[in-house]
Amino acid sequence: KFQQALDTISSPSKVLEIGCGTGRFALKAALSGHEVHALDLSVPMLKQSRIKMADLDNVHYCNSEGAKLPFKDKSFDFVYSIRTFNQVPSEAYAREVIGEAIRVCKDDGFILLEFVDKMGIGLLSRKRGVHLSVGDIRKVTNQHSFIRIMNISGILIFSQTAMKLVPSILLGMFGRFDKFLSGLFPALTTRCYVMLHKNPTAKLGFFIPRAKFQPWRFGMLGGEAVISLKTVEILSKYCYQITLMTSEAPQSYQLPSFISSELHLETVTDPFKPLPAKGIKPDKLLKHFIELYRLIRRYHFDIIHFSGGTKSAYFLGLLKTIGISGKTVVTITSYRPALPRYIGAKLLRKIDMILTLSEYTKHKLIESGVNEDKIHVARPGVDEKWESEGKTKVDLGYERFVLFWRDAEWQNGADICAEAFAKLASEYYPNTGFVFAIRPVHEYEGRFRDLAEEYDNVQLHVFPYDDFNIEDLVASASLVVLPFRKLSASPQIALLETLAIGTPVITTPIESNGELIVSGETGMLVEPTVDALCVAMRQALDNPLDMAEMGARAREHVRTNWHWKIYEDEMMAVYKHLLANL
Repeated sequence: KFQQALDTISSPSKVLEIGCGTGRFALKAALSGHEVHALDLSVPMLKQSRIKMADLDNVHYCNSEGAKLPFKDKSFDFVYSIRTFNQVPSEAYAREVIGEAIRVCKDDGFILLEFVDKMGIGLLSRKRGVHLSVGDIRKVTNQHSFIRIMNISGILIFSQTAMKLVPSILLGMFGRFDKFLSGLFPALTTRCYVMLHKNPTAKLGFFIPRAKFQPWRFGMLGGEAVISLKTVEILSKYCYQITLMTSEAPQSYQLPSFISSELHLETVTDPFKPLPAKGIKPDKLLKHFIELYRLIRRYHFDIIHFSGGTKSAYFLGLLKTIGISGKTVVTITSYRPALPRYIGAKLLRKIDMILTLSEYTKHKLIESGVNEDKIHVARPGVDEKWESEGKTKVDLGYERFVLFWRDAEWQNGADICAEAFAKLASEYYPNTGFVFAIRPVHEYEGRFRDLAEEYDNVQLHVFPYDDFNIEDLVASASLVVLPFRKLSASPQIALLETLAIGTPVITTPIESNGELIVSGETGMLVEPTVDALCVAMRQALDNPLDMAEMGARAREHVRTNWHWKIYEDEMMAVYKHLLANL
């Protein structure tokens, strides 16, 4: 256990042993290249230590008691005490020694404490001297918000006394069995080891499945990516040591410019199919998971924050199940259960805190069996460019136009929109423009092209746009139509952006859309069918003044109730709770 602790610190480091005895452990530290300060209250013990390490010039000796260390604050990189606490006069004295160890340890340093565990089974053990428990250690560390218990391990479930009673022929097998049980139940061992980390600045590991993109894609990132990257931007304002973890990407791919270049970045194997394709490459998924697990274990994060869909949350729950330390939080951008309910709920319950973006997602998680107390709704906002005044009017050659601006996919109702546009463009509104603004390479792009060729008042624009930016196009539209069958994020960021800009919207009453829109007041909610959409579009186009008022009410509602300050305040309340309970 001591050697494992030594392996944690860099060499050479300044090391203090409290209660060095004859120098058994100090010798190991010194031979590893560290500057060792060996302290003991017993002069005879120090004399033996001097004899044992007479040839070493990197060991210094000190005759003092552990409860009153003669060193300045933050003097040592590593402080440890082994085979000492069972010899001190009282539990109160032991707590004083621990407090002193914390005081003289440097920021970002480590402390190893070994003690006879009062909670240990210790069969046939003669319990002499002072015994502690992990709970006693926590009582001391809880007085210091910058101390975290990094690891708890132990040896000898059955105690040395019990081991002496085992026949020698069975000793090897019995020892392996004892080691196995000690690994499973470290807090029940006779001798317990607790590793502490002193870090006044919390270490945060933040994982986004995909954070790097081709620069030309930055203007069309999906809701999940926007929310995840915005969360990193917000957290960067606070005094956290942030490591951004994400999947590998080609050299030409970049982080968005609003992400600090000083942020520490780590990548793991990319399990995703290349954009614009969707899905996972199964042969890469296990490697992705193992690399992520090792990365988190290596950095010893205080908080591990994942952001993404339900699968990202499952990943975090599984990592917590197999033994990552630190508090865990996930921002769930959309609820799409991909596992049987019992298994999914079991994994989600492993996570300490869950941030959702809507009441809909919170309700679905509670239905699945997640405790309501750990779910917090943090309503996101939109980029400032959507709320700013003075938009440039986009002239497409029509007095007014209706706009669909999502990927040309079934889940976005692209097929419904295509048929409705075709019907209204030819039969009812030949002088009104019907415009598709989409990202490239999706299933109904061909159908949109056919309509644009067939009708003079239908246009197709494929990103990147040459003559305008998307927020100006949305602001210039008389009506936006988004007939979703399924949302990629909840709330759908495109819908939130359209409402924030004040353009009237027709969409569907699915998932979280009802939290954004009161039908007839701040927008129109209709079923995702061609007939229902046509009726609603005719009503909107025939009553432009009413729709303008509806758009103004929607803008006020969104700007009041959905913005990044609300999201930030709720998230930081969660972080405050997690940090207080490290």
